[in-house]
Amino acid sequence: MPDVVGNYRRIVAQRWPGWWVNWPLSKLIEVGDIFVATPDKLVRAGALTTGFATRVGASIPSFEHDSNGDVEIAFGPAAGAVDARVQAEIRFKRGDAMLVAYDGLTQLDVADAAEIAQTLLRQWSAGGWSLDRVVVTSVVTAAAGVLVSGASESGGSVRLNARVGAGAGPFTVVDLAMKFELDRSTARNDSWTVEACTPMYQVVRLKRTFLRKVEEDFGMKQGGRGAFPTDVPPALISYVGDHPERVIETLPPGDAPPATADA
Repeated sequence: MPDVVGNYRRIVAQRWPGWWVNWPLSKLIEVGDIFVATPDKLVRAGALTTGFATRVGASIPSFEHDSNGDVEIAFGPAAGAVDARVQAEIRFKRGDAMLVAYDGLTQLDVADAAEIAQTLLRQWSAGGWSLDRVVVTSVVTAAAGVLVSGASESGGSVRLNARVGAGAGPFTVVDLAMKFELDRSTARNDSWTVEACTPMYQVVRLKRTFLRKVEEDFGMKQGGRGAFPTDVPPALISYVGDHPERVIETLPPGDAPPATADA
């Protein structure tokens, strides 16, 4: 059987290199979300609600991928429908072919990396931050998305339906994400139509090398492991503000666990 998740991640990574690709698509991820990163999955562990500002990045009207033409889409009236319904039949020339489309893509980022670095250091000092935790600093959200893949090694087809008004159309690939729903008689677990989704995101973590230096130079230890100042020294906070890149690191796609899970 085709590797649906692997193929999907490769498709998205080609357009957004350096980003973690969200799976499953139904999991909404936001800037400030905290996860515990295990080898198998990301487990949600809360969110930072204060201590940082955000800024809107680039907006992209849409994204489409059809496996270099190995996916064909035929729009027409839904068979047997008594109301204004349109059907889209998606045919796959190869079993590993995939159709991916997103509409209304917007990037949102942490405005100042120094704010996140200072916040995480304070939480670590107070004993509230374990080193297997990561925090989301950038997301690309979509107003809607669709993913359908070939049924088997020999290919297959999937149908989507939409109830539309008179005179609607012509339809495009992006309309599949915004206006159509899967026909469950043909859909499988590797077919999705979602709204308000997060196709990709970036996370950071505290650098272990920096924390070792903090313990050596300032005599600080994390809460629960020994004595430490109640407040992080102002000189250290100032240093972190000037050099956040020495305190936190963005994790590469290769470090991303296979799936996201709620706590």
